[in-house]
Amino acid sequence: MVRDDRLENPSGDDLKYLRLWSGKSMQQMADLLGVHRHTVDNYEKGVSKIPLEYYFIWTKACGINWHSIIQQTKMLREAVEEQEIKRPRKKENHLEATNTENQCEPIQNIFKKPSRS
Repeated sequence: MVRDDRLENPSGDDLKYLRLWSGKSMQQMADLLGVHRHTVDNYEKGVSKIPLEYYFIWTKACGINWHSIIQQTKMLREAVEEQEIKRPRKKENHLEATNTENQCEPIQNIFKKPSRS
């Protein structure tokens, strides 16, 4: 699978557009994050990558609702606990592991709606 860092690290432009859309100044965003205004400028210019905890604060301050992500995480946790899914035992070479006893069910199967039978 090819890794796409854009999914993990928002671009500086994305951060800037979020901030501008919410009507906040760089100084206001810096105050919310507890950092210097130049740090916010560096995030927006792409000089520095924003840490996840700051990204969470940034997006929340800009009106982004994290409720659906938090709910999905809760549902996954409950599904894993219900099925008692455990990490497979390590073998000498993890690529040779053949134990399928505790492998996770594909996520789309976990969230299927029950049939009305």
